Amino acid sequence: MTTRKRPLPPALRERALAMKKAARAKRIARARALISEVNDRKAEIAGGFWDIGRDLIALRELETHGDLGHRNFHAMCLAEMGLSDSIVSELIDIAEHLTRTQAIAFGTQARAVAFLDLARATPAADTAIELFKTGVVTPKNRVLQPGANAKDAARAAKEFRQAAQKKGAKPGRGLTTTPGEREFADRLARGLARAGFVVEVTAVATKPGRPCTYSVRHLPRTAMPALRKLLPVR
Repeated sequence: MTTRKRPLPPALRERALAMKKAARAKRIARARALISEVNDRKAEIAGGFWDIGRDLIALRELETHGDLGHRNFHAMCLAEMGLSDSIVSELIDIAEHLTRTQAIAFGTQARAVAFLDLARATPAADTAIELFKTGVVTPKNRVLQPGANAKDAARAAKEFRQAAQKKGAKPGRGLTTTPGEREFADRLARGLARAGFVVEVTAVATKPGRPCTYSVRHLPRTAMPALRKLLPVR
C-alpha cells in the first residue's frame, strides 16, 4: 500500500520557491562577477604584451647589451628574459604600430601580430585596427569577418600575398616594413656582432609597396668588409 505525499502548506511552498529564486539570483550574480573579472584579466594580459613591447623598445635604445656581456640586443633578451628573436620582434612591432587601447582590443598577441601582417599584405593603405573592425574581402572572395581570429587573419594575408605575386607585383603596404625585412636587419646586426662590431641595424619604410631601406648606426669604416660579406650577391 502506497502513501500519497501531502502537498506542502501554501506558506511553506511560497517560502521554498522564494529560497530557490534567491539561490538562483545569487548564482547568477556570482557568475556575472566572475565573467567581469575574466574580462578585466584579459585586458590586463593584452595590455601587458603592449607594455612589454614598449619596455623592450626602451631597453634597445639604451644600447647596454655590450655592458651586460651580451653580443647584441637579441642575445641579451634571450639570456636575461628568455625571449626569442621572433617574440621580441613581435612585441616591439605591436608597441610601435598600435596604441595600448588597440592592443587590448585585439585581445591576444597572436591576433594583433596577424592583423599587423594583414595590413602590410593588402594593396590598400589599411591599418591593423581598421581591418579588425571592418573585416575585408580577400582575393579569393572569402569574407574575413570583423573581429576574426588570428588564424583567419593570417590566412587572408597569405591570399593577398599570393594574389600580388601572381600579378608580378610586391604586396602593397602602408608606411611600414615586413617581418622579412626586419628579420634581415636583425641578421645583419647579428652577423656584424659576430665579427666584433656592435651596431644598430633598422629597416626603414619607404613608399607603400616599395622595398625598405636599411639604417646602420655606429658602423666604423673597418667594418665594411664584414658588412659586404653579409649582403646578398647581386
